[in-house]
Amino acid sequence: MANNPTPARAQLRPSADFPQRGIPATLQPQRIWFRVHRTGAPAIWFGKLPHHRFSHSNCPFPLLYVGATIPTCLWEVFGDDVFQGKRAISFRKWNGCCLSQILVPELKVCAFSLERTRDAMSVDKASLLAADLSIPQAWGLAVQGHPMRANRNRQPRLWAA
Repeated sequence: MANNPTPARAQLRPSADFPQRGIPATLQPQRIWFRVHRTGAPAIWFGKLPHHRFSHSNCPFPLLYVGATIPTCLWEVFGDDVFQGKRAISFRKWNGCCLSQILVPELKVCAFSLERTRDAMSVDKASLLAADLSIPQAWGLAVQGHPMRANRNRQPRLWAA
């Protein structure tokens, strides 16, 4: 038996025919979203950073990361500390962050959380949540470059995970 077995399943990347696929747009009603961010920094900040899950360096648009619930936001920011066995969050890290509510208007989005969207894209949750960020970042780039992101007037639509 090998000491380093290969993964049981492949991590899926966008296929060559992805731009031709019909990806459903989902209407996201106006609602409050949450964001944990650095104290003193604006709550609404769109960026492209290498440690962001869907933020490929070649994406044409920066991203705003928000969560539907406060616990989701807290896990996104502090979860690695918990999962890496620290069992505590440093006072400096905790004190350096704050929580904001952001009222987001109604949007048409590419909802990765919906099975019908993932089926149309031919991707599974495991690939979108892969520890190797190059995989979900490839999906972020593919979605931002998809022809359906623009309407008849060529105005950009917003796409979200």
